[in-house]
Amino acid sequence: MDCTPFIRTKKLLAAWLVLPPLLITLIALGTREYCNQQRIACEQRETVSRMIPRLRDEAAYARRFLESYSLGRKGSVEDAYIALFNTTADKSGLRVRSINLKQEPIDAALKTARIAVNLEADGTCRQIADFLQKLKSSDPLIYESQFLITPAGAKADTLQINADFIRIYAE
Repeated sequence: MDCTPFIRTKKLLAAWLVLPPLLITLIALGTREYCNQQRIACEQRETVSRMIPRLRDEAAYARRFLESYSLGRKGSVEDAYIALFNTTADKSGLRVRSINLKQEPIDAALKTARIAVNLEADGTCRQIADFLQKLKSSDPLIYESQFLITPAGAKADTLQINADFIRIYAE
């Protein structure tokens, strides 16, 4: 190889001496950046793969949690609650005068709703307490939002109740 043209032209000699190390440096920097991106992508994949079992467990827990709010009965919600209140009142000896139900959706995405029950009934103090105890034992997720007890006319031992109950459930 004849190197005289490189020695005579200083620009060509400078280009011959500078360009190869410059190209090697650029390739090394590009390779380094590519390796860093691949390392970050690999770490992200590993993090996601570690999170997937935990996410599955959390999703299963959320399903079980929402199932606890499910009625677990076939038929309409209104019929199920009327039957629950009537059956519980009959077992307690409480005389039901009226039951009014109102159903309100809470979140369409989660398919959750609130059912409000207004109960008017007559009975003794023991019958009312027995009714509440049996109602809570048959459906622990129901709660009283308002409970009003008044004397029922001439009979001193008979009381009237006007109570509002609320239950949140998954459809």
